[in-house]
Amino acid sequence: MSDMKFTPGPWSVHNTGDIFTDLGARNAEGIDAPSNDGWHIADCDMGGLGLEELQANAHLIAAAPDIYLALRKAMDFIESHVADPDITEEMSKAWIALEEADPYAALAKARGES
Repeated sequence: MSDMKFTPGPWSVHNTGDIFTDLGARNAEGIDAPSNDGWHIADCDMGGLGLEELQANAHLIAAAPDIYLALRKAMDFIESHVADPDITEEMSKAWIALEEADPYAALAKARGES
């Protein structure tokens, strides 16, 4: 997707709190990481957090590219069907619930726009 400026996933957790891409993965600029290494995305172990919270934060960060893409796909699907005269009441309720969650703000935040 053209609005993705972040390092593509998948990302995974290593050493309890480090988030890396796959070995040799490309970054957002198309540059390959060394074949025996991946891009280091984040280090969650900055001190002060308990192990359980640190691991939970690391896994949430590692899931970010997947969450972003899933939300984008859901929004694209819903937007393409919202004007459909045969839209079901369930779909209409789903759209309202999704709008209340403000997915556009979440996507903008992920792109660094807010």
